[in-house]
Amino acid sequence: MLILLLSCAVDDGRIPLQYCEDPGLAREVSPVERPLTWHADVAPIVTERCARCHESAVAPFPLKAYDDVASRAGVIEGTLLTGAMPQWSADDCCGKAYRDDRSLTQEELDTVVGWLRQGAPEGDPSTAVSLPSLARPELPRVDAVAQMAEPYTPSPPADSTDDLRCFVIDIPEAAKGRYVTGFDVKPGNLQVVHHVLVSAVARWDQAAFTQLDARDPGPGFECRGGEGALGDRQVGAWVPGLEGLVLPEGLGIELPNDGKLILSLHYDLSAVDGQPTSDQTLVELMLADEVERAVTPLPVMNPLWVFDRGMRIEGDSAETGYGFAWDPQLVYGPGREWDVWGVFVHMHELGTTASVAILRGDEQECLLHIPYWDFDWQANYWFDTPTRLSPGDRLYLECNWRNPYDTLAWGDDQEMCGAIVYGTKAE
Repeated sequence: MLILLLSCAVDDGRIPLQYCEDPGLAREVSPVERPLTWHADVAPIVTERCARCHESAVAPFPLKAYDDVASRAGVIEGTLLTGAMPQWSADDCCGKAYRDDRSLTQEELDTVVGWLRQGAPEGDPSTAVSLPSLARPELPRVDAVAQMAEPYTPSPPADSTDDLRCFVIDIPEAAKGRYVTGFDVKPGNLQVVHHVLVSAVARWDQAAFTQLDARDPGPGFECRGGEGALGDRQVGAWVPGLEGLVLPEGLGIELPNDGKLILSLHYDLSAVDGQPTSDQTLVELMLADEVERAVTPLPVMNPLWVFDRGMRIEGDSAETGYGFAWDPQLVYGPGREWDVWGVFVHMHELGTTASVAILRGDEQECLLHIPYWDFDWQANYWFDTPTRLSPGDRLYLECNWRNPYDTLAWGDDQEMCGAIVYGTKAE
């Protein structure tokens, strides 16, 4: 596929977006004026939208009990009004209904802000309503489990608390050649596992990963610059607070008969003060022998960027951006229509905004727009209903950065840019 892309004429460069103007600094809010209390009105919202994430190491403090929230009233109101929390990076300007949306509804926002501005009263505990469970929902069933072969103790560079590590693991026998219809990650150590990307790689591409693994003396291999982080098809992603994913009915991601799984883990040791601590993360898979529609991960990325050509990210806090558009028919065959079910986009710490769209001549359909990129909160964004990618349409990716360091290129620790669009052949 790489050779084909390099030999084909494709657009390269940003285009003026027809959607998603820069959002304002604050969300509009109409605070509820009737008397509100923690027990009767706010606790269910905080439990459902905030508490689960705030039990993990990625959050600086818990948000479970009344005192947890009331003591931080000012900070919480500010993060709610800017949309910084609850963390949900996708802007609603695309008009897409995303599955498992973690953001507050307008009614929830108005309720919590109204309560905060009333002085955050606790109320009578006897009026408390039933709270959602903090336990993460489980997959309907687990047909196979893939786990790191041995525990790994994160070992970041001396000047960092972050360790980015990739592990090559066997596809379970029960999963080979079958379709993933549900996916979940169970971190072995929630104190240090920051996020996880899981992809599959077929035998034709295994050698590169095997060599990377063999050259590194420890379990797995360092993939700080992104090398080897993704195989030829992405299976899923996990961040704190993200529940197990069940694909839309009738869809599945095929696993190779003779391949491997690549687990890309970001470890953050800041919560344990850099002290040695081990992890042995596992992946749970829900499987099917056949599905109505097989999901094909369509990559969106300029191959030249990988070879440090055409993606120069200027330093000294300069703002830099690149775009790339291509027609999947160049690789997957002419005249083919696709239904697009979801999007995943990936940058590193210096990203500011990202966007993925379908270009139809002079028209654009937004699939995903992230106005405030946060490396800590990457996720797959699946739609409630698919959108059509027709012959002649192109997929467009745009990434933007602000770089306070020296000039960078692809493969440096700080940056990369790529997206996956999850498509099925249209019926």
